[in-house]
Amino acid sequence: MNKGNGHWIGLLLMVSAGMFTACATETDNQEVVGTGARYLSFSVTTKGATRGQPISGWLTEPFGIYGYVYADEWSGSESPDYMANEKVVSKRVKKELQWSTTKMFASPAPDNSLRIYAYYPFSEDNDEVLRMPTDVEGLPVLTVTVPTDVSKQVDFMTASSDEISTDEFVDTYMKDETAALPLTFAHRLTQIRFVTGHMQACTVKSIKLCGVKNSGTFILGNNDWTGIAATTADYEVENNVVVTGTPGQELNDNERRLMLLPQDPEGLAIILTYNDGEGDHEVASTLPAGGIWNPGKVITYALTLRRDLAVQCVSIKDWEDGGTMLGSVTDDTNLNATGEVKSWDETDDTNLTKTTE
Repeated sequence: MNKGNGHWIGLLLMVSAGMFTACATETDNQEVVGTGARYLSFSVTTKGATRGQPISGWLTEPFGIYGYVYADEWSGSESPDYMANEKVVSKRVKKELQWSTTKMFASPAPDNSLRIYAYYPFSEDNDEVLRMPTDVEGLPVLTVTVPTDVSKQVDFMTASSDEISTDEFVDTYMKDETAALPLTFAHRLTQIRFVTGHMQACTVKSIKLCGVKNSGTFILGNNDWTGIAATTADYEVENNVVVTGTPGQELNDNERRLMLLPQDPEGLAIILTYNDGEGDHEVASTLPAGGIWNPGKVITYALTLRRDLAVQCVSIKDWEDGGTMLGSVTDDTNLNATGEVKSWDETDDTNLTKTTE
């Protein structure tokens, strides 16, 4: 199942911002200029692999945008009077994806500035998924709750345009119908993967993380998490992977990759359920120190199973297409002379391996 198609509804996005539906009539910051209103186009890229699976390269599902037109220096307290949670959709034209708003927008008033902020996936004000009070000014505040059902987790991402004068915006992106405003989306969650360290031949049936913080608030324009709630949830990956005994074997593929809120996971309980041919067994351990779940990172844990379960953080890399890999359980530099899996250590030069994936 491709989790990038149709499963975005599992992410709870509650957005607080001033609501204003842009139309082809004059307002304080907006007026019909030249030929009037038109659909706005965007060119979209992502910084790395996305889903509802981690999305790679291109988005396909709709995203939402906020547009701010203002006369004075940007303060962050302005209202999104030009666009407020407007939907942007894609269509394929000659094998290429083209993105545009679902509504037409008038040209913003001249001699002002414009900023656009975007988030993915798009969420509407229904069924408690998205709340938008009409009397609140400032940047959108998104409250994100990660579903416990792994198949319904989404790759929450945001993007923003540089400040642009409204005159340049009109000349470049409204008068030329082929022009598209560029947006580059960045991942705001943390991707968690598991591989084998040293493990006997068996079938790994599931991996569960317990007591994970599951809800937080994100200010769209500031590109920062402003608070992670104390509420927690357990996340279980049901995988049924037949382990061959080779270190570095993937235990949760892209379809089962966890995407969780940034936090310090030290001490979180992890439970491994496996079958050794004679029956199911559960072993437990805790996540080690040193592997902070920062936004836009891919954290890899190696699970070693002898009599007990041992967990090591063996890789921290950017959630991007290529880039810098900080160690890998399959790299020779990450195994010591006795064949033991070596934990990631940012101070150890032998554990920093430049790779592209």
